[in-house]
Amino acid sequence: MHRPRPSITDTPDRYIAVAVLVTETQRYLMKRRDDVPWIAFPDQWSFFGGGIEAGETPAQALCRELREELGWQPETIEFFMQTRLLLPFPEAVLEDITFYAVPIAEAAIAGLTLMEGAEMRLFHAAELQAMPNVIPQDLAVVRQGVDANAEGARAPGPVPQEVLAAFEPVNVRIQQTQPLSLRVHPTLPPGGSWIGWGTRAE
Repeated sequence: MHRPRPSITDTPDRYIAVAVLVTETQRYLMKRRDDVPWIAFPDQWSFFGGGIEAGETPAQALCRELREELGWQPETIEFFMQTRLLLPFPEAVLEDITFYAVPIAEAAIAGLTLMEGAEMRLFHAAELQAMPNVIPQDLAVVRQGVDANAEGARAPGPVPQEVLAAFEPVNVRIQQTQPLSLRVHPTLPPGGSWIGWGTRAE
């Protein structure tokens, strides 16, 4: 028996921290997820990151995930945006995701060890937008970065640890490439944008 479909305002099933790894040439370091049936988004390109464990802050979880996935510790991380996604799996999953911009030098990439996923590669934003197998919420972040650059907006500056949980909302725009509907909750919470990623609108 399926549980009732959650609302975008319910307590999330998972809290996730994600690293948007960007080089000095404005390329994104992505991983291709393993092509196995028991994981979400198999054989899709995605950012690095994972679930926030009990007692961790999003920033702490992000650094742990980068050590586990790449054997690498970033020198700096910067809050970029926070979203809430309702994913249209057979059992709908509500995720709260915090994205951080993480600078990485292209010269350092050769020294990384991929410990999770099938492969990793650098992409320009235009390349990712043309690909059919990029995780939709990650592609939305790429699109947001492209729009910000086009409008001459400045990248977010360093955020002190003590204010990581008190950011102003960030409005997100997406170039929709999947047969899904983007639903923005009318009331934004203090922590960021709530994005409902659901099935095709009726």
